[in-house]
Amino acid sequence: MAVKHSIGGEQIDIMTNINEPYNNFVINLQESFLTVGAKKRIKFMTQHIGITHDDILLDVGGNTGKITEVYARDCKEIVVLEPKHEVVEYGRTYRPHIKFVEGGAENIPSPGEYFDKVVASASFHHFLHQDRGLEEMKRVCTVNLFLIILSILFITLFSIYLKF
Repeated sequence: MAVKHSIGGEQIDIMTNINEPYNNFVINLQESFLTVGAKKRIKFMTQHIGITHDDILLDVGGNTGKITEVYARDCKEIVVLEPKHEVVEYGRTYRPHIKFVEGGAENIPSPGEYFDKVVASASFHHFLHQDRGLEEMKRVCTVNLFLIILSILFITLFSIYLKF
């Protein structure tokens, strides 16, 4: 719903003027939180993924690409698949060296056997249909299937209570 306001005879869409700065603020805040504990994730990925200059990497649910660009900087091509439009636009603006594609894991808009490495780092738990996401990740990966799924263990006060 557009909320119009007239200033000096010119119609201004107030919600559009508010939404963009708000979305950028939220994404920047989210990016700050992504770096908390990222050193371990980056170290793990760097040690185990074995990036080469010829690799084409897909990061499924890679968000803004902030972490991906660190461990995959030597790739021939980096593609981040992200379902949130605002995050894709942010990534395209602030990380133009990474290709951002809007979409979900269950229907990856890429040809089969295109990527050398496929990663789902801290995103697998968000897949609506994990089995379908895995099938799609397998489909787009080259014959030498290389897939890393790194998940986050959510610790809450309730789960800590259950341990004791």
